Amino acid sequence: MGKDVKSVTVKELCSQVGISRQGFYKARREKVKQDLNELEIVEMVKLERFKHPMMGARKLHSKLKSLLFNAGIEIGRDRFFKLLKKHNLLIKRRIRYCKTTNSNHSFRKYNNLIKDIEIIKPNQVWVSDLTYISTREGFLYLSLITDAYSRKIVGHEVNDTLESI
Repeated sequence: MGKDVKSVTVKELCSQVGISRQGFYKARREKVKQDLNELEIVEMVKLERFKHPMMGARKLHSKLKSLLFNAGIEIGRDRFFKLLKKHNLLIKRRIRYCKTTNSNHSFRKYNNLIKDIEIIKPNQVWVSDLTYISTREGFLYLSLITDAYSRKIVGHEVNDTLESI
């Protein structure tokens, strides 16, 4: 450093920010402790993930809670999630995908009859759609009839097969 650069003391910095020197040093000790705890948590998570690579963060948190408590580390669920995100340890949730549309079929394909119609009032045009609902026992099929103008559902049917009733 050059001779014209003045070094600033901790006391001067603390008076500028409005905290005591004791508060400064206490915060610094807490930060070091927090960083060490963070490293310990990350190591515990990596060890558990080695055994169970697809274990989610909620289950991981509840499983490690007693170990962390015994180590003198208290961390809540939200802070645990942020810590895992910071260290790129969150696993991506698998999206269960069910292919429901097959446009490459031999059945007759109808033209869109309402393509050029201006819908200006309720009950002028109704549209229908099918959707699949996944349950533990299998799929349920939901058929909806909707008013195209108001978008209100005017009829529905739930069934465990696609056969008409």
